[in-house]
Amino acid sequence: ASKDIVTNILNGFLLASSDRLYEGDFVRFGSGLKGTIDTMGWMETVIRGEDEVMISVPHSDLVKQHVANLSRVRYSQVYQVVKFKYKDADKLPDLLTSIKNEIFSSCPSLITDGERPFRVYWSDYGSDSLEVTIDAHFRLRRLSE
Repeated sequence: ASKDIVTNILNGFLLASSDRLYEGDFVRFGSGLKGTIDTMGWMETVIRGEDEVMISVPHSDLVKQHVANLSRVRYSQVYQVVKFKYKDADKLPDLLTSIKNEIFSSCPSLITDGERPFRVYWSDYGSDSLEVTIDAHFRLRRLSE
């Protein structure tokens, strides 16, 4: 039992000294657990789930997992394939232009400077439909801002 206590305390120091996690960060762990870090104690971290349930996780469990710190995400991608009937093929050029213009005018955080792609294009022929791909990237404000 004392070995577990020492291990959790040492892992707590590891977490505190790393730049991976801070109280208030929204995170997702490899186990599927996700939520906001409420407190980081000596032996465990308390995570507030999206359903407001508080979950205490021993540090020895946290340091073994992959973690995605969603509070630090700077970009987001929307990649969507939309299908149209073959009978509407003649409408696609105008439709593609309309989709692109609507995204451009409605989304001020859309990246259009060439840093990331912004494309709306006819991408494939399906067995019963034409496929159009929408690929857009957006700059995000950090959750802490």
